[in-house]
Amino acid sequence: MIHFNARVVAAVVLLASLATCRHAAAKDDDVRLDCGTNALYLLLNLEGRPTSLERLLAVLPAPSPEGYSMAELAAASGSLGLPLDGVQVASGDSRPDRVSIVYIDSSEGGHFAVVRPVGNLGKMVQVIDPPLPPWITDFDRLAADSVWTGRVLMPRDRWCQSSPFVFGTSLIAVLLVAIRLRGRRPTDST
Repeated sequence: MIHFNARVVAAVVLLASLATCRHAAAKDDDVRLDCGTNALYLLLNLEGRPTSLERLLAVLPAPSPEGYSMAELAAASGSLGLPLDGVQVASGDSRPDRVSIVYIDSSEGGHFAVVRPVGNLGKMVQVIDPPLPPWITDFDRLAADSVWTGRVLMPRDRWCQSSPFVFGTSLIAVLLVAIRLRGRRPTDST
């Protein structure tokens, strides 16, 4: 029976994905999908915000030779109705609880991929990185890899997306309670 070291397999898959990211960006003018575009397209669809590739490309800025930045991907996603927050997820932290874009880095350069939580124990993620097939790994193992940067674009919590409304409603409620309590103060009748 052949045994594979999971860390070696993960490193090989991640390095192969870096090569495919560079290759995808170098193809003819008809296909300009780099790893950032792929990752954002997947994230939007997996989060229930399907969009056409043409619409996505229309909201992204002109691509640079280095590809897109996390800020550019977050801005494009926000303009399509799904705000993203950049967070730092270190080795030992719990896995992202929603579909997220992760940024990895190696001697080959930077790369974006999509991870999504799978399983019931809170430890496994599925890594989606076309054209490679999706694969499942332990999140701690992925985060401990040398290419892991911890930089993650995560969809903003739904309750935070309407924060001006929530803040305004909360402020009005607090003011009403304060006014009622002030009216109930006992008066000093000495």
